[in-house]
Amino acid sequence: MPSVSSCGAGRWRRHEEWDTMHKDGTSRAPPGTWEGLVGEGVRPVLSQLASNLLLRTSLIAWATAQLLKFSLGWLIRRRPNPSLLISTGGMPSSHTAFVSALAVGAGKLAGFDSALFAVAFVFAAVVVYDATGVRQAVGRQAEVLNRIIEDLYHGRAVRPDRLRELLGHTPVEAMAGAAIGISIAILLT
Repeated sequence: MPSVSSCGAGRWRRHEEWDTMHKDGTSRAPPGTWEGLVGEGVRPVLSQLASNLLLRTSLIAWATAQLLKFSLGWLIRRRPNPSLLISTGGMPSSHTAFVSALAVGAGKLAGFDSALFAVAFVFAAVVVYDATGVRQAVGRQAEVLNRIIEDLYHGRAVRPDRLRELLGHTPVEAMAGAAIGISIAILLT
């Protein structure tokens, strides 16, 4: 049975010749496989990463969500905050946009009945659960700890560092991120 070795340029490539080559005793893998890149340097790997439609789509969804987060922060606070371009938490969720684009793109390219889509979907579900559940709870804990630090500060001369409170996402923020990711995947794949 042929082995599936890579997903580049939006399609699964099967390498029947890889199996044949091994039976013949040769060690050269077909071009475009990770095995074929050994000894060829970094340039072919970077070229393949740049041409990977699924990866590009996911990165564009992430960047779009981060730019929207920055723009919304600028509109609300009336001043730009460049740290929002790389921050976690807030509206919309760039994590959710990234994994939603990955899952929908995988479904469109490989089929919604494929193993690739199943893996991407499960991965997306775990990331979204983490973003809305675990990280949101950690953010609430940071709020409580910061209030405790404030109380201690007023009683003592020591000023400890404040903890970052905006770590997770509300369900609305995650849904907005999913909408961005799904829309970009539909448009680009």
